[in-house]
Amino acid sequence: MSFFKKLFCIKANPQTETINIFGKDYVIDVSHKAMELRQKDYEEDKKNSWIGTNEIERIREDGYVIYKSNRVSFVEQEQIGIYGLKWYSENNNYCAVYLPHSDEEFNLGLVDVRLKKVIYKIKLQRLHRCRVTNEGVIVCEDWGGYESPSCYVYVLDINGNQTVKKRHNTGIGDIFELIENETMFRYSLNQTGEIYIIDNLKIKK
Repeated sequence: MSFFKKLFCIKANPQTETINIFGKDYVIDVSHKAMELRQKDYEEDKKNSWIGTNEIERIREDGYVIYKSNRVSFVEQEQIGIYGLKWYSENNNYCAVYLPHSDEEFNLGLVDVRLKKVIYKIKLQRLHRCRVTNEGVIVCEDWGGYESPSCYVYVLDINGNQTVKKRHNTGIGDIFELIENETMFRYSLNQTGEIYIIDNLKIKK
């Protein structure tokens, strides 16, 4: 049972407290046993934090793969400070955390899964999706400012330094993938269908 399911119980007893969240009352079991169970769940969630993989939800008829949304847990959010989506490297050693269309202080971070350590957090504009290599390099699509129709593709090294920035006047298409053993990145443009390749931190069409 999850941390939150044990936090909010259904029936009241002498060792409960009632709190109101957005107009709805919740009864919290504050007995010693319940507190111990919640602490145990918390420690278990902490132990398993950042461990995961990218899961396929379905594959369209044209072969396009749609992945399940994978949000950070309560414990992970405490550590990184971003309630965002997670994307794992193929070897599961790195996790990119990004918060789409957010005005928060930070909206992109990189986590070393093995060390359970946040390597960096930065702020871009309006992130839409990210990919991360086995070496911790992040490639992300950013929709830019609200006042501009431009779309950007960024490459960030393992320390969060920007090594590539490519601007387009149209959105990025379905193709958005690491290729050639992660030595290159390929993406398409939405309207024209043009294919771009990021190779050795240079853009060529």
